[in-house]
Amino acid sequence: MRILHYALGFPPWRTGGLTKYCVDLMLTQKEQGYEVALLWPGRIGLIDKRVRIRKRENWKEIGSYELVNPLPIALDEGILNCSAYTAAVDLKVYARFLEDFRPDTIHIHTWMGLHREFLEVTEEMGIRTVFTSHDYYGLCPKVTLFHGGMTCDEDHNCADCVRCNQTALSLKKITLMQSPLYRRLKNTHLLIKIRQKHRKEFF
Repeated sequence: MRILHYALGFPPWRTGGLTKYCVDLMLTQKEQGYEVALLWPGRIGLIDKRVRIRKRENWKEIGSYELVNPLPIALDEGILNCSAYTAAVDLKVYARFLEDFRPDTIHIHTWMGLHREFLEVTEEMGIRTVFTSHDYYGLCPKVTLFHGGMTCDEDHNCADCVRCNQTALSLKKITLMQSPLYRRLKNTHLLIKIRQKHRKEFF
């Protein structure tokens, strides 16, 4: 069986519960004899905005495919520019990839970065597709349904959501954080300190 996963990426670039779960699952499936690969949202081009999928070096015998120019990756920072997160793409981008890889099953672990056209193609091709929700991203742009020290039981007709998302990262910052350069430097002492400061202020 050929299984394609979609998640945020491999460690050490990506961390957290979603990544750990996905990696553990893929490694177990690989041990059981399945052919496993991960499609993940990669770099966002400054000039070349063409959406494409590139084969990258395998990670522990797991196939690695980078989605170039995905939708922006909000993580838990929120969303300001809604249109950027709902942009359309040519169906052929995903159709060509899936025709080539021919997965029997697709397991989606997050909607971040993924165009809705991906699901349209999987449905058209009749590929079994499942989704595991690791957070509240489909309901809450900040993924937690938690703000100001309290759970979000009432959004007051989205007024609270608008206020909560005013601190979302700009598209320029998201582009930088999706870059190969940031990927290489993410775990340097300086960037770790900057992230720690940001997270302290964030919470």
